Amino acid sequence: MTSPRVLAAVLLAGAMAAVFADDIGHEAARRLRQEGRIVPLGDILADVTARHPGRVIETELERDDGRYVYEIELLGDDGHVYEFEFDAASGERLGFEREH
Repeated sequence: MTSPRVLAAVLLAGAMAAVFADDIGHEAARRLRQEGRIVPLGDILADVTARHPGRVIETELERDDGRYVYEIELLGDDGHVYEFEFDAASGERLGFEREH
């Protein structure tokens, strides 16, 4: 079960991220995928969950500094929240952070 502190931290982090990047809605994401401009999120999620056991708690597609970025938050089996960032066009991992 997720503790209230972890949940609050995840929600706050998501709110802060929205200040610095433009979130992409579902329809726009679908169009970008159909146009071949971004890789399927499912491919990236399969890789993340294979390497890091846990439960995905949030995914976002954002436009950040002129590039499309997938942001994935995962609650690990160890109780820590992990945040991953991937270039949505190439699938390359840009960043990884343990938040708690």
